[in-house]
Amino acid sequence: MVDRYEAEGAQGSFQAGSDEQVLSNKLGISDPEEMDDAELTLLEKLYQQVLIERLPARSIIVQDLKDWHRYWLGNIYPWAGEIRAVNLGKDGFSLLRPHRFRAC
Repeated sequence: MVDRYEAEGAQGSFQAGSDEQVLSNKLGISDPEEMDDAELTLLEKLYQQVLIERLPARSIIVQDLKDWHRYWLGNIYPWAGEIRAVNLGKDGFSLLRPHRFRAC
């Protein structure tokens, strides 16, 4: 079985009962499909809020990305909106390594 997430450190802890398939979260969700649905629902709200209603009329900055991430996942993950401190991948896709992304 391939892990849904490959992560290390505090931001990479798993929800109890999820068989290491769901990251620790505020809602206690342990089912991967339920988490996918929750994240997708919130992503749709973020898309409407940011890209349709309030896209900045300027260059996007790091703080915008952090704010959008917090808005999207802040009700699920306590670390939402923070610069990631761990390597993280999902479904075989590695996300940008944290040391390559630095605030200006």
